[in-house]
Amino acid sequence: MTDERCQQYLEDPEANAAHLEECEACRALEASLETPPESDVEAGSLPSVIDVDKLPVAPWEGASHRPWGLILSLASGIFVLALVLCFAAGTSMTRAVTSSAGTFDMLRDLVRLTGDAAPHAPKVWQLGVLLLFFAVNGLLVLLLRRPTRGIDA
Repeated sequence: MTDERCQQYLEDPEANAAHLEECEACRALEASLETPPESDVEAGSLPSVIDVDKLPVAPWEGASHRPWGLILSLASGIFVLALVLCFAAGTSMTRAVTSSAGTFDMLRDLVRLTGDAAPHAPKVWQLGVLLLFFAVNGLLVLLLRRPTRGIDA
């Protein structure tokens, strides 16, 4: 089921119904997905169970490649580079980290002062921030109301 005609059939089965006559794999998939008519389903019997793990995985269901190995190797490479630079400078890693604590104090003070200055900002800016807040949240609500694209869609 990896050639182009099979992919076209999976995307639009009704338009490519003739493909079933030439492909055994697609016929088997179609047969496994069919449910019996309601007259065949009795009170005690259930339709055949579909094994979801055997179905092809769509790109939005996580079929894309996840580069965790690359991410971990880059992070460890940056850590090794930091160790080499600290060694070349003649200092330890802990001294380099603690000497930059003043920078963190400055950032903390900047955040605190910004929070104190917000009520004293011009009314037009406050109104703009309020409107932007509602616009972004309205957009998120609209996006969340869209129908899903999954196996049950």
